[in-house]
Amino acid sequence: MKRKQYFRNHNFHDSNIVPLAMTKNGDKLIVRDYTGCRQSQMRLIHMGIKTGDPISVISNTGHGQMMISINNSRVVLGRGISWKILVEKYDVYDR
Repeated sequence: MKRKQYFRNHNFHDSNIVPLAMTKNGDKLIVRDYTGCRQSQMRLIHMGIKTGDPISVISNTGHGQMMISINNSRVVLGRGISWKILVEKYDVYDR
């Protein structure tokens, strides 16, 4: 399913799962799924972003690139690829 069709058919207000691009600075998240083609999914896996991994948002201004922290390293993602990563908010105290 194409990205635009997925987002058009999915209501993010009723779900805890949102695209990474919609998160705020300081959010603690868990990667739940990817959208997009197989090539973009493999690119994310090679960057070290796998489903189930906890990440935190370091910088997200709402336009341009964003910086996340994953596995004690920082990764800078473009806006396009950040829309393809579906995450769920994660509270440290819920564990």
